[in-house]
Amino acid sequence: MATLVVVWGSAFLCIKLALENFPPATLVFIRLLLGAVVMLIVLALKSSHLQNISRKLWVYLILMAVLGNVLPFTAISWGQQFVSSGIAGLMMAIVPLSTLFLAHFFIPGENITPRKLVGFCGGFIGVFILMAPELNLTNDNTQLWGMLAFLIAGLGYSISNIVAKLRPPSNDLFTTTAVLCLSSIIILPVSLGANDPWLSTPLQASAVLSVAILGLVCTALATYLYYRVLRSAGPAFVSQMNYFIPIWALLIGVIFLNEKIGLNAIVALILILSGIFIAHSGKQIDEQEYEH
Repeated sequence: MATLVVVWGSAFLCIKLALENFPPATLVFIRLLLGAVVMLIVLALKSSHLQNISRKLWVYLILMAVLGNVLPFTAISWGQQFVSSGIAGLMMAIVPLSTLFLAHFFIPGENITPRKLVGFCGGFIGVFILMAPELNLTNDNTQLWGMLAFLIAGLGYSISNIVAKLRPPSNDLFTTTAVLCLSSIIILPVSLGANDPWLSTPLQASAVLSVAILGLVCTALATYLYYRVLRSAGPAFVSQMNYFIPIWALLIGVIFLNEKIGLNAIVALILILSGIFIAHSGKQIDEQEYEH
């Protein structure tokens, strides 16, 4: 879990650096392609992880590719043209809150309790405070559109989490490989059809290195670790990452990109993390009461 926090929290910094050379759709395609190639090689070396894919599993894998990779990766890469990496990481804290809400309707036994509702509302108030300075539509609102893109990405991740939990049985390595291969195929025509050139400026070492890290570490390795931890430790344990990823993203944005943290971002961070804590501590209490 610590590895996932560092990897996913650092992805926003890498995206920011990679955008200096690569347009959003191109960046997403290269990232997914690198991840897919690596996982195909690993899967070929571990042929015991191959499995038959039923028609139902194909549907789930495609949904996971679109909602968990293509949509959020593209929205985040586009949004980070206008938003700092630290704020991007903070906006992604909306994922566990929206997942909590969606689980009420789709996951048996995951009903929203009063405590969860308080946490949910508190976290979303934090998101509103973060976006509030950009709600003056008389000014240049490019940062607002960037933040809205992160909300769309967060919703995609949340739905994908539900789909991944409900999918038919499939081993972690095969699932990772299949999802990344499908994702790279789906995003290719989008990248080819985009008006942006494949390279916006002459290549810079920092941008190339960032793309490589995004593909090999933040996509291939992180996706495999995510499915593995989700299966072995469960979603409650995985959800604890959401306390640390926004903090890590904010800190490295300040350290490496000299990004400024406004008072509203600090207040939003406190409210969002408090909301997540209240919601998930409520889940543990409810489970204990149910057992008694």
